Amino acid sequence: MNASIAIVERLIPVHLIHAAVWHGVADRDQADHAAVLDMLAAAAAEETEQLPSHRADSIKRHAKRAAEALLAPYIAEGTSCAKFGLTVFYAVRQLIDAGAYELVDGAFSEAMDAVLNPEGTVTEFANIDGVDASAQKQARKLIRAMQALGYFTDIEGLAA
Repeated sequence: MNASIAIVERLIPVHLIHAAVWHGVADRDQADHAAVLDMLAAAAAEETEQLPSHRADSIKRHAKRAAEALLAPYIAEGTSCAKFGLTVFYAVRQLIDAGAYELVDGAFSEAMDAVLNPEGTVTEFANIDGVDASAQKQARKLIRAMQALGYFTDIEGLAA
């Protein structure tokens, strides 16, 4: 696999969670939300820190454009940010289970823990059976959309 594509694959979930947090809060300056956004920025930096700055910037832009393309249908459908965050969580979980993604200790795993806070709206949505089942189904759809863009193409057998 191309090294640049591998980094983009690592960055796409970071950008998707960032979008859920960014669009899901009214006050982005509130300490908790600002901290999560900072963690996500650090996660993106961790993925590209070993690269020359021009190459890192190019890869980050590529990943951001891919994430924006993946996010567009959810914005068009008016999906709530909490449900989208839950969908991304399930997509990452499925990618991990398929061996296509490794959630290593670092800024992204910390951000995911914060987003999945037991008292947060994402967890609240996970406790609603119909919403949870829908988010899991949407996660498979999201992974197929990633594959249509040329990412995570080695994953097979996702149930509809």
